[in-house]
Amino acid sequence: MKDSRLQDCLHAKTAFEPALWQWTRASLGPHRWVKASLKLQDTLRPESFLRLPPDWAFFWKSKELKTWEAAWGASQLVSFEDLLALDIDPELTIFGGFPFAKNPQVDADWQEFSAEHWFVPKFIWRQLDETAELDVYCLESHYQQDEDWQKRIILEAWDFYQKLRQASTIEVQSLPGYVERQDSPDRLRWHQMIDRAQQCMKRREFAKVVLSRKVDLQFRRALPVADLFRSLLNLNEESFLFACQSPSGLCFMGRSPERLLSWQNNEFQLDAIAGTRGRSSNFPGDQAFATDMQQSPKEQNEHRLVGQAITDMLKDEGIPFEQVDEEQIIRLQYVQHMRSRFKGIMPEGRRSVELLELLHPTPAVGGFPRAPALDFLLREESYQRAWFSGGIGKFQGHRGDVAIGIRSALVDGKKLHVYAGAGIVPGSLADAEWQEIEVKMQNFLGFLHAEDSFPARETFASDALSL
Repeated sequence: MKDSRLQDCLHAKTAFEPALWQWTRASLGPHRWVKASLKLQDTLRPESFLRLPPDWAFFWKSKELKTWEAAWGASQLVSFEDLLALDIDPELTIFGGFPFAKNPQVDADWQEFSAEHWFVPKFIWRQLDETAELDVYCLESHYQQDEDWQKRIILEAWDFYQKLRQASTIEVQSLPGYVERQDSPDRLRWHQMIDRAQQCMKRREFAKVVLSRKVDLQFRRALPVADLFRSLLNLNEESFLFACQSPSGLCFMGRSPERLLSWQNNEFQLDAIAGTRGRSSNFPGDQAFATDMQQSPKEQNEHRLVGQAITDMLKDEGIPFEQVDEEQIIRLQYVQHMRSRFKGIMPEGRRSVELLELLHPTPAVGGFPRAPALDFLLREESYQRAWFSGGIGKFQGHRGDVAIGIRSALVDGKKLHVYAGAGIVPGSLADAEWQEIEVKMQNFLGFLHAEDSFPARETFASDALSL
């Protein structure tokens, strides 16, 4: 085994010869980069980047593609305003996210994730099957006085590659048990929040509001971030897979089924997902849940309010579009939803990326109409959502993809904060919505158990969920 690893290392070092690198330049506003790219025959574990020393790091996998991308280190921070206003060089890839709602105060739990954060990475590893590409971004200003700047960049890339390979050999650990669980809000307050929402809807202040819950788990030792992420990787479902780690070691991660916006030049696509049922361990039961959801007036209302808000916005903006799917069933590991999809073309002189601000937050995570629903939930929820139900994704030249940061959690040392929400409409029942959120949280809670108990037999927890 040792000889084999040595041979692999020697083979990889040969691939790092200067003649095999491709060199390009990229710019964004006043910033100028040298970009070095190298193709490799190698396979690394996706969670490896989370085993590196804490820095800005990012993992991204689209729900449609096999390729995954992992980035580490920030060569330059970028503002969201610049992303919306500037033409992005095709050679640049920018990762990051933004919060559900702007808040001038930094939340103690979320810290760096209280506000938007976008960055051009120092290193990007792209993996497709057994082929990989390593990209290195270096600001030109750092190498202006260095005659051997290409050799220096290659040496830095080699050092990073070695650390990443070493991280990829670390064995996966079992996840520890938690010693304490706290629900916010508790069950009594949740009932009170639902009652107040129903009263507002009777007064026609809004037609829908999306309320969320948070589960805080406390552990005796730091939760191994990479191993928790590995558990997310093993879920088999059509969803975006993401993780973003800050220099302080905080990590926001999740698997989201919902696209906020994807675009290429002036063409765009977006999702409307609402309506939930559980999964069954057999196909007839699964289908029965799906049929019940599609025929439920309450679930139809919840879903169609999202679609209505999207179509109204696009029509008001004079943007041509078409609905390509309507109330189709998508099945995830623990739940299934109704999804409608839209695509369109931006009018001449306008850019697809403008839609991010127009769409967010959609009624799938906020409410309808937007303003009174947001006022209500910001009053009622006792914590900041920050990046939970915000946007997370990437910009790459004239294309990009941003998911809604749901089915997500924040890892903070010995603490794990798990978030999920449910759409509240007339007819919503507090206990049913509580249970729906509990099932949505199984993306994380399903891997974890109390320290003094044994892991429960794996079941489709939502077999008991028939809303």
